[in-house]
Amino acid sequence: MNQSKKTVVIVDDEVDLTELFSSLLEDSYDVISFNRPNDFIAFLTAHKDVPFDALISDFNMPQMNGLDMIKKCFEQGYHFPFILFSAYLEKEVIFKALQVGAFRLLEKPSTKEKLELAIKEIIIEHDSSKLRSEIRSTIDQLREYYSFLKVVLNDRVTEKEMQSFILEKDALGNFSTSSPDEILNKLEEKLDLLFSTEEDLETKKGKFFKSA
Repeated sequence: MNQSKKTVVIVDDEVDLTELFSSLLEDSYDVISFNRPNDFIAFLTAHKDVPFDALISDFNMPQMNGLDMIKKCFEQGYHFPFILFSAYLEKEVIFKALQVGAFRLLEKPSTKEKLELAIKEIIIEHDSSKLRSEIRSTIDQLREYYSFLKVVLNDRVTEKEMQSFILEKDALGNFSTSSPDEILNKLEEKLDLLFSTEEDLETKKGKFFKSA
């Protein structure tokens, strides 16, 4: 596969549609297609990490519907952005999909432009979410390292010196001293604000579709 391309998986019980989607996307993405949900699940679970960047799935399929297939994968610890296709987008389907994760819902048929835009958007959203989690993990590690450092330096560095361990520069170019604890607390506050804002938006989105 071309390493410069993202990989997209298509799951649809209609062979003609998987072939159509593959031909629409092959110039921009590496495409892997399946016509049965269980075949896709077997493919995914044969890998430790998710071996693709986005999933496109039909909702109505005879073996199991697309949302149940995705939930089954998520329950096994796999997480990936997805697009659900359906000829009829019922309110209940929309709300259930909102509860699962990063996604788009598209009605059949869809244009190449709409499909490529949706893929691009969900990959960006998913990558951003992963990055935020990594930032949170890094902050936790830094706090652990700093706690260990304080124990090691306890007999050599005074508390006052530790409290002025870091120089900060404001927007006007002025310097002030800050402790590592203060820096970490500021990072956590900003990250918490980001998370709470996103959670609030998702809650409002869910209430909107539930009441629509």
